[in-house]
This record gives sequence, structure tokens and C-alpha cells, in this order.
Amino acid sequence: MFQSLHGLDDEYVTKCRSTLLFWDRFRYAMFALFAACLVAVIWLSVQVVPMMNAIGQGNRQMAWLGFSTGALIGLVLATIFHNAVFGMIFTVGGFRSERLMLKYYDLLQQHETCGNHVHNDTRDGIAL
Repeated sequence: MFQSLHGLDDEYVTKCRSTLLFWDRFRYAMFALFAACLVAVIWLSVQVVPMMNAIGQGNRQMAWLGFSTGALIGLVLATIFHNAVFGMIFTVGGFRSERLMLKYYDLLQQHETCGNHVHNDTRDGIAL
């Protein structure tokens, strides 16, 4: 599987390892950042309602501007909310396929260094 493009596979595996090390180093900080964004969006959403009620009914001629501005602000807040939730989910279980690929690649490399003879060995539920 990895033998035809062995040099390219080693480069890809090295890149995956460095990405995972970087991500694992900053995982908790990213989770805190996403949680802070989520709290900020909820707080802003709650604070906008009293401000809108305080404007009053005397400014109906500017309603189109207010609606346009409110729609844009709503889209921005919804995008931030979506990205914050997705980021929190990703920090909990991200890069699963890359982690599995590295695990199997390491097992394959370990198997290749043992020699070409057949093993009846099982590690982590994987028959080698």
C-alpha cells in the first residue's frame, strides 16, 4: 500500500504528524476561543433587543436601513455562531482519520522492520 510511493508517503506522514502536534498543542486554547466567541454572540444577541426597543417609533422612514443593517449583523452573528460550534466540535474529535492513518502507518513500518516472515501477532486488535 505505501510501497509504490514510499518517499511521498513519508513526506505526507511527516506533514500529518507536524499538523497533529501543532493542533494538540493549541487544542484547549482553540476550544476556549470558540467558547468565548459563542458566549459573545449570545450576549450580543440578547443586548440588541433592548437597544432596538429604545429606538422608538418616530424613525419609520429609516426602517429599510435598519432592516438591512440588522439583516447583515444577523448574518455575521449566525456565521460566527456556526463557526464557533463547529470549531468546538472539531477540537473535541478532529483529525480522526489522520490519527488512524498514522497508527496504521507506524504498525506497517514496524512490521516491515521485523522482516518479511509471517507473524501471527495481534496488536490493538489489528492482525499483523
